[in-house]
Amino acid sequence: MKILYYLEPWIELKTPFFRFGTIRNHLHSEIANLKKSWPEAEITLVTGEAIRSEIAKQHYDFSTVNLVAIHQSELQYIANDYYAASMRSWRLGETKENIDYFRSLFEKKIGSDYSPEIVICYEASVEFLKEIYPDALHIHNMLGFISREPFPETSSLDPLGFYKKSFLNSFSKDIKARKISSEESAFLETFRTHYLREGVMKDNPFSGYNFRTHYSKLLLLPLQVSNYFAFDGCFEEGEGYKTQLDYLLHVMESVDPSIGVIVTEHGFEPILDQRVSSFLKDKYPNFIYDEQFRDVKWVSQYLLPYVDGVITVSSTVGFQAMLWQKKLITLGQSQLSPYAEHASIQDVNKNWGREYSSGNENLLAFLFTHYAPLINSYHHAGTWYKDFLVRSYERRNNIDFSFFTPIDSLASISKNYLK
Repeated sequence: MKILYYLEPWIELKTPFFRFGTIRNHLHSEIANLKKSWPEAEITLVTGEAIRSEIAKQHYDFSTVNLVAIHQSELQYIANDYYAASMRSWRLGETKENIDYFRSLFEKKIGSDYSPEIVICYEASVEFLKEIYPDALHIHNMLGFISREPFPETSSLDPLGFYKKSFLNSFSKDIKARKISSEESAFLETFRTHYLREGVMKDNPFSGYNFRTHYSKLLLLPLQVSNYFAFDGCFEEGEGYKTQLDYLLHVMESVDPSIGVIVTEHGFEPILDQRVSSFLKDKYPNFIYDEQFRDVKWVSQYLLPYVDGVITVSSTVGFQAMLWQKKLITLGQSQLSPYAEHASIQDVNKNWGREYSSGNENLLAFLFTHYAPLINSYHHAGTWYKDFLVRSYERRNNIDFSFFTPIDSLASISKNYLK
């Protein structure tokens, strides 16, 4: 069976090495373990020239893989830069002319008779792959709903797409209607005890802080990354926010001043230097930010226990809000939107009393047991991954709510989380 991995070859977010972390942390071990369990699989990895060069320089062994580099200049027929190309593809799809160009480029790079059975794309806006390989199974891979310490890493292996195009969005009604079992409820409680009460809360760096002062309600706003489809693509053309500062200012202008807003930065895009944060504190008394936030890795996870809700577009902090049974407010359309208690800040101001949605317990159970495998125990365990891909390939033309079967027995899943 032929498997094509696609790791975005465009230069993204001002660095040609943006995607190398995916090679180092995930694809190197994932592909090696898959080949051990499935030696007859013919694997091709398409990526950018800088990533291929870095693989060689850092001596990562991809000797069993057909490693193909696409140069930036070969992509600029489509658009001048990654952002323009990705957003057009995400919002509008590709023109026939562009699809024909990509088909010709891939034939030149891989072979005119090359036709993979499986295409695995790592977090990229590449609608053209479905057009040039229409008979393949397309898996959209990214980190799962939890992935940062103290939590273990999970993965998302979605047959439909990312964010608003995902299985979680498309089948949200079925997921919310799914009845959680008593055993699943017990597992969630065990998980919360182990990872929240005894994990996040153990030596929590903010245990001595008093964020509330005179605020009876607190919201957490975890900023994301601008000029990237994972954020910008959650809004229609002409909507959304040009920068994370625009996003922050909109929230602060819209939220009721009686509600405190704790703001955290994304590590890839820090915007709150001393001058900016001082200006915002003067302008918005309910803006809460401490420079020490930058000293805490994955800081939002440690602030969640102290807030009443989370405002986000597509951050996985939204899923963690559900683990803490906190209020979720989403802006735009993402994988989180169907599960939010509020879809606007104005609705929060008017209807704060709306309770945490019990249907989100059904979602959490589905994530743990069906949708988001642990990376070390399942996704990067070659045998499990091979079985998943083979089974998914057989179902590729019939993707309904039954597409995801149980990852493992609940007892084994629980054991792997708690070990």
